[in-house]
Amino acid sequence: MNAQIGDLISVWESRARKAHPADAMLINKQMRELREAIKSGAEDPVDGGAAYPLSPDLNWLKDARYTGMSLRDAMAIAALPAVIRCCAADNRPANETQDQMFARKAFSIADAMLAARKVQS
Repeated sequence: MNAQIGDLISVWESRARKAHPADAMLINKQMRELREAIKSGAEDPVDGGAAYPLSPDLNWLKDARYTGMSLRDAMAIAALPAVIRCCAADNRPANETQDQMFARKAFSIADAMLAARKVQS
């Protein structure tokens, strides 16, 4: 396992111990899934495709270059409220704003969710 990923898992497990029980359950589940994905040798997560794929009736929109939001984006948006609750008091690098830190952590959760999704399929 990559040392950086191992550090990330350790940080989130530590947060889970301090978090509200509902948040802790979600964090622990995602970390278990991430560990399983890493053990199975899952590829690096990609964007997961379209979050809301177009129906065949709307194929003409593809010609208009409308692709919509990726699944990775949708997962990061879903994780953001828990990230803000759990990480608001975190230290961050001097060159990173709090908003950038929230976004970075939300996308790291989204990447873990996409990796776990690959393991299950």
